[in-house]
Amino acid sequence: MAELDLFEGNPPKDPAAEYTYTADGWSYVRRKAQAIEGSKTAKVRYYTESPDFTGLCGEYLIGFLIDQDVDERIIAGGHGGKDFDGPDGLVWQVKTAAYWKKPILKLGQREHATADEFMLCAVHQHSRRVRYAGYAFRTELLAAPMEDYGNGPRHSIPEDKLRKGLPGLVTTYGAWLWRCARCLAGTAFYAKGTDLCPSCAGWVP
Repeated sequence: MAELDLFEGNPPKDPAAEYTYTADGWSYVRRKAQAIEGSKTAKVRYYTESPDFTGLCGEYLIGFLIDQDVDERIIAGGHGGKDFDGPDGLVWQVKTAAYWKKPILKLGQREHATADEFMLCAVHQHSRRVRYAGYAFRTELLAAPMEDYGNGPRHSIPEDKLRKGLPGLVTTYGAWLWRCARCLAGTAFYAKGTDLCPSCAGWVP
């Protein structure tokens, strides 16, 4: 996959941008989803794209944005709610909505809630477009109202209520800034490589 261009136009890494999968990139993600579906004991027929394909579309976008590889191993029961490693041992999980406008971050009562932060992407399958919508802390998602969209009640946070930027880091004047490990629940950020967090004066790891 190292030689495969996932997105058209050699785009920069910008969480606020929209991306379009190349035809080869789209096919690559579809093959990975089909491999996951083929490994499952129970076969389900979907009237639209499978949830595995939809989810992977978002995971590959996040992997591109944060320079991490998607875990492509096929594991019975999934990866336990972990998609990526965040800073300071945090666990990130990616959710992807199959609708473009006003996507909603959802978590079912039986789903894994082990991630520290949940990211939401949206995919427009007819045009191969994908975008990042925002994120929420696990505590925020578990405290969110329960809504039933036809598949049982789920904790739900609409896009306009999500935190913007990637979890654990934001972009300011073109430089990455990381959230302080000591005052994680706060809003202060520090430049990685400096000595002290300006909010709590904790040492930067």
